[in-house]
Amino acid sequence: MNKDLKQFLDWLKENDRSEEEKMQCNLLDEYMKTRDNLPGKGVTGSELVFDPKSSVEIADELGTMYNMDIGVIAQYMFLHEFGTTTAEDGTVKWAIWRDMDFQV
Repeated sequence: MNKDLKQFLDWLKENDRSEEEKMQCNLLDEYMKTRDNLPGKGVTGSELVFDPKSSVEIADELGTMYNMDIGVIAQYMFLHEFGTTTAEDGTVKWAIWRDMDFQV
């Protein structure tokens, strides 16, 4: 287990983490099942597609399931080693690669 993931799991298990924060992290785990922090191939064997998102965009997408805190999203992304990228409009987003062929 890498150091950052261990740090995240320790952060998540701490007694001062609220049930709400734990719920948000569980939802982020589900959201990230078809996404990766690096380019490559997905579970279907097809190339992952670059799909950068801001923390607000992630919160909006998950908002229909649960009210997400931007700070929890940012902490999750940093500790799962997601880098950042600058979009054409100059905004900074998380560098995310997505398996577009994966279907549940």
